[in-house]
Amino acid sequence: MPKRGLRQEDTLYTKFEIRYADGRPIPEEAEYFVLRIDDDPHARQAMLTYADEVSWENPRFGAAIRKWIMHYEDAISAGKIPGPYSDDDDPVFLPEDGQTYGPLH
Repeated sequence: MPKRGLRQEDTLYTKFEIRYADGRPIPEEAEYFVLRIDDDPHARQAMLTYADEVSWENPRFGAAIRKWIMHYEDAISAGKIPGPYSDDDDPVFLPEDGQTYGPLH
């Protein structure tokens, strides 16, 4: 709960319980920060920054993140409400190496 005089959205607080997709608990010492990218432009910008950083080690993953975020940015720029993103059958092109990669699952 936030300190007196602060709104909850102005502080860091526990809002979600995170588990692995198969139901296993996360390690006790693990810390996560959840971003909602479909309706928060700051979250999308944070993900684009993360994509830039991770691309040095894993350009394919960085490209997948950029494509995911641009799905929302393009729809919003066109005045549309973006639907859920899926990369099924949607290849990723990496201009850095000129390669096109298949779905990223």
